[in-house]
Amino acid sequence: MGILIGSGLLGGQIFASPHRPAGEVLDSLLRETPEHSHRIVPLLTFLQANPGYFRAARLLWEALAVSGENERLPKILSDSLPASSPFGLTDWIRARNLLFENRPEEAANAFRTALQKPRASLDLLSDVLTHQKPALADLGTRFMPPGNLPGNLGLYARAMRQLADGHATDAMETLKSLSPTAPQRIRYHLLKAHCLLEEKSYPEAREVLNTLWEQKETLPADLRAEVACCLGEVFLGLRDREKAVVQYETARAILNPLSDYQLQIALNQRLGYNLRYLDRYEEAAPLYRETIAMATAIRQRQDYGPLFLGEGQALYNLKSFHQALSAYDSAAVFFHEDADHDNLARVAGARGDLFKEVGQLDMALRTYDQARLEDPANDRFNMSIDRKIATILKSRGQLDAALDIFRSLLKKDPRSLSRSLTLWHIADIYSRLNRPDSAMANQQAGLKLAREASYSRYVVFHLRSMAEILSNMDRGTEALDTLKVALATAREGGYEEGIMEVQYAFGRIYDKNGDLKNAINAYQEAIRLIEKTVDLLGVEQVKIGYFSDLSQVYLSLAACYVRRYQSRQKSADLDSAFAFIELSRGRTLRDLRQEGHHQSAFKPGDPALQSYRRIETDLQRQQRFLRDYAIRPQAQPEIVDSLERQLTATRYALVASRLKLIQGNAPQKPHFIWPDYQAFRDQLQRSGFAGLIYQISPKATFVLASDGSRSTVIDLPADAVEIDSLVSKLIRPFHQFNASDMGETPFHAEVAHRLYQILIEPVEKAFDLPENLFIVPDIPLMGMPFEMLLDQKQPQSVYTPLEPAEYREDFLQNRYVFVYSPTATLLNPKASAAGRSSKMLIFANPFPETTRLYGQGSRIRSANEWVFEPLAFAEVEATNIRAANENAEIFTREQATEKLFMEIAPEYPIIHIATHGLVDQSFDAFSGLVLAEGDYLLEDGLLMGYELADLQLDCELVTLSACETGRGKEVAGEGVMGLPRLFIAAGARSVMMTHWKVEDQFTAGLMPLFYRFYINKGQSKAAALASARRMILAGDATLEEAYAHPLFWASFTLFGDPGLPAAPVGRWILSLLMSVAGVSIILLVIKRRIMMSKMLRTE
Repeated sequence: MGILIGSGLLGGQIFASPHRPAGEVLDSLLRETPEHSHRIVPLLTFLQANPGYFRAARLLWEALAVSGENERLPKILSDSLPASSPFGLTDWIRARNLLFENRPEEAANAFRTALQKPRASLDLLSDVLTHQKPALADLGTRFMPPGNLPGNLGLYARAMRQLADGHATDAMETLKSLSPTAPQRIRYHLLKAHCLLEEKSYPEAREVLNTLWEQKETLPADLRAEVACCLGEVFLGLRDREKAVVQYETARAILNPLSDYQLQIALNQRLGYNLRYLDRYEEAAPLYRETIAMATAIRQRQDYGPLFLGEGQALYNLKSFHQALSAYDSAAVFFHEDADHDNLARVAGARGDLFKEVGQLDMALRTYDQARLEDPANDRFNMSIDRKIATILKSRGQLDAALDIFRSLLKKDPRSLSRSLTLWHIADIYSRLNRPDSAMANQQAGLKLAREASYSRYVVFHLRSMAEILSNMDRGTEALDTLKVALATAREGGYEEGIMEVQYAFGRIYDKNGDLKNAINAYQEAIRLIEKTVDLLGVEQVKIGYFSDLSQVYLSLAACYVRRYQSRQKSADLDSAFAFIELSRGRTLRDLRQEGHHQSAFKPGDPALQSYRRIETDLQRQQRFLRDYAIRPQAQPEIVDSLERQLTATRYALVASRLKLIQGNAPQKPHFIWPDYQAFRDQLQRSGFAGLIYQISPKATFVLASDGSRSTVIDLPADAVEIDSLVSKLIRPFHQFNASDMGETPFHAEVAHRLYQILIEPVEKAFDLPENLFIVPDIPLMGMPFEMLLDQKQPQSVYTPLEPAEYREDFLQNRYVFVYSPTATLLNPKASAAGRSSKMLIFANPFPETTRLYGQGSRIRSANEWVFEPLAFAEVEATNIRAANENAEIFTREQATEKLFMEIAPEYPIIHIATHGLVDQSFDAFSGLVLAEGDYLLEDGLLMGYELADLQLDCELVTLSACETGRGKEVAGEGVMGLPRLFIAAGARSVMMTHWKVEDQFTAGLMPLFYRFYINKGQSKAAALASARRMILAGDATLEEAYAHPLFWASFTLFGDPGLPAAPVGRWILSLLMSVAGVSIILLVIKRRIMMSKMLRTE
């Protein structure tokens, strides 16, 4: 436990006058001079009258340190107070100055010298053992008691040393040898109380302390505060944290008027820890911040790390994740300097918790691994890491692996609260495995432990989960009663996240019982609390991760409004359904488009920016080296693997640094805009589109459909499981083919027709659809082009590109124009039908002729490892596009550098990039495009997502004529995290993307046709893409089996705003005729390649 405070009652002049104790005089002096600079002279005067009064000397040093003049104090004492020398005060002050300068070895020697002075006081010893020793612990210094204290004073010194070394029983034995005099009894009882606390003899300690508290009016302020603080420790040991905090706050009220930083720092750390435990984070966070300022003022650096860590944990629980990361980073700096691996592991674990909370699970797992490496021998800590890893496995559906870990933890971990949490997870797994009896038994066992520990957060966890089990067992009344207890517990504890979760559970139970009114009320209350938290999140990745788990609340509420609309046909219900569906889709993308871009707000002198730039430079250097090394003939795979591991570590560091940088420079939050269904319908009518907003969830599958004039909700004739399975079966083969077996890629025509029957036919039966369709797909539909669905049943269930394309007339591509968006807000309300600019930037085949070809002649546009083959047909594509648009500016090979693109791209309304694409499934920040390397060593030629985020584009269209540019991690509440989203966030209104690998010869024919329809004929972007594909599909009948297969043409889709038609800007018919001829030649080459592939396989 340690001795918190030294009072000056022993070892020095006790009285300032015969009638007034020195402690009382000193307390009055401190209250009258709260400013440190104003108390220097009064303290010197006091010390002249009381030359050995250690507390006054300590406070004088503190006043000078806060004022920046502490180096003067040794000379002041030697000149003005020569009588203080035998008490060791000058040596103590010299030692504190050495610690102030971070010179611990010299400080240890100076403290040792001070303690050997003939009249060194017990207060000096107490200070060294309690407040200074932590800064010197790693030096192995053994501080001996003053050597010249006689009798009782020598025994006191020995007991204090024993207690400080953790030997409370020995200290109690030493105290039994004492016969304290009246002035010594207070010190005796305090030391005895500390020993009893260390031995966990809380009732006996409380009795001793109550006796002292009865005399509080006669005690100096620092001693009164110490007694109150020790009573807090008693209540803490008795598991009554509320009363403990009351005692700590009493001690704080005593100390605050004195501005005694050293004592306040020690006390505030205890108070902050317990405020966090009681979920009083709003009080804990500013307390830590205030205490950090105190520690900084007197450079009490041994407290920096714990204070920053405590602040970070309070901020984490307040959902201020960006500030929490910054606090963790500061804590890590000081723990690293002290080689404090225990606390470095705690910091890494806390970072992992943050990343897990915001849905960055890969980063969380990596950070937990780092935590293990910091402190591998700490079994208790590593058990907590195991529990967190198991939680991630559980969230990913790896239930058996997670259950094994949780069961193992239950056998090893004796701590009640840890066992309570483990039991909750085990019960949750049993619930998912449909074993309600086992789930309930584990929840009840965990609830008992949580209640015994008086930890309301876990009590709420267990009660809420028990209610859901009861509901699933059709025991609805018991479930609702259980939730009422959970809600009361959460409200009593001020646990807002728990209140939100309980309200969501209420909503689910009412929903299941068909009580729409109460379900809607409960869901709305949950959403109110979610929105309150979302407003606090200032960083894109943090918002995305946090919201991904909670978007289902919005969708559940939307489904309730849909059912209510279907029963009473009131448009207000439809409006509400649209609003809550929209609030669950593309949230961060919408915010980014409202807020603008981060780059312009970055402050050049910001240390966070400087740190970010250093990491970015390291990353670029590593990527450049890896890219150059990989193309060497002598490149070794094991070296490439090692370089990739280093690269991964740097990428994670960049993500963490960017989180802090963006938040520190974030623009003002945009005004919240409530999604307006009428405004969306008006935009649909104006643009000639029908909007189809799909909802595919376990509870409901429906489409919210509107053509602008009419709106309705249509239930889909299949559940989420069937739809997800069908989409996967249709699309998976197109992601798995290779150039060598292209001719065998299956198209499941039967599946394509079934999906038409599920997704489109019910809408067609409800009302006549226009040609143009604006699709807002749910997650299961994100990667599927509706164009490839078939409206007629086919003779065969499966076709390859080598078989007759008897299905070619039945594609929805022939009837509709499709455009896709993760949110309805990407339909541009300011779109104009006026003439458009034809100014275009083309970056194509950014690879020099000397680049080694990778593979055996494959022209498939994809990145494999770190070797990127040249794309000869990309240059043909660029030339053909310029033939259609003379305002196109082309950069190829060594000219097409990343640096040049970043400089000039914002000047162009149309951007076309024909190169390899990179897709990172963990972070879209590391998805990107491959461009040419520059002359400078750091110009890696990789245009990454984190760089795109800083572009300030104002362009109508970005075409990503690369492979799989539409792929990425699918995140609930946001959509696909990939390149199209990054370009939209950077300011592009539309992105043409690819869902799977594309044949570059075919693309070289498609792209010029698209631009002729778009620029020369003035069609909308969506219509131009459809026209180009239809022209190819309607080409020479002898080529139909080579190009009608959707493997070739369906990969290209338009993402974002479809645009409006513009007036033609030139003659185009002749250009189109020329293009058809060119396309026919290209397609003939494709057919020959496929036929050659077939012949080779036959042989």
